[in-house]
Amino acid sequence: MVFDLFGLIGLSLYVLSYALLQLGRISGNGYLYAGMNLGAAAFTLLAMYLNFNIWSALIQVFFMTFSIIGMTRMYLISRRLTFNEFERILLEARFNFLDPVSARKLLNAGEWKSIDRGTVFVKQGEMVSGLFFVCKGEAAVQVQSKQVALVQPGSFIGELTALNNQSATASVLAKSAMYVFLIPRERLQRLVKTDTIIATAITAAMYGDVTDKLKRANAAPMVARS
Repeated sequence: MVFDLFGLIGLSLYVLSYALLQLGRISGNGYLYAGMNLGAAAFTLLAMYLNFNIWSALIQVFFMTFSIIGMTRMYLISRRLTFNEFERILLEARFNFLDPVSARKLLNAGEWKSIDRGTVFVKQGEMVSGLFFVCKGEAAVQVQSKQVALVQPGSFIGELTALNNQSATASVLAKSAMYVFLIPRERLQRLVKTDTIIATAITAAMYGDVTDKLKRANAAPMVARS
């Protein structure tokens, strides 16, 4: 009975890890995928104790071996990767679930820019230059020169239009000196098309950012009334 349970656990881990990988919920380069396969192979091997099959056993041994090799490789690569203060702020705010290799690939696609106070860096009716992440400073979102929202550190700018080549629905004015991370529109679109893991992470980050903005917008009238 206990060996049947081991077999069920092994099967569940195999199916779950592969399903999560194909759905883009986990990275094939991360510890989780390799760890789940290692556990699946170990439990499946234990399940064969009473009904041993050399070929099935060898398959599990190979899975365990290459899972360990993959996790060791990931550890060695991760040790060589470093992130500066601003990169860590970005990753912790919106991409804390990305593995280090994917995080470095994402960061290498963009560039850090300083924006002077008073600069209009997104113009209503024109194409946005890319996806901005505000690390320092504040920006005013304006429609027909009237401020409709305030963008604070930790938020995106251009998340609704950067991926679909639509014109900006509002202008964005730097209310103070700003420091932002910009992924140019063409690079962003190419990255989303070629890397499923990063595409899923960007989509989730954008969704979280829009949700946070809506919560702040809904809370603003209540604060005003109180």
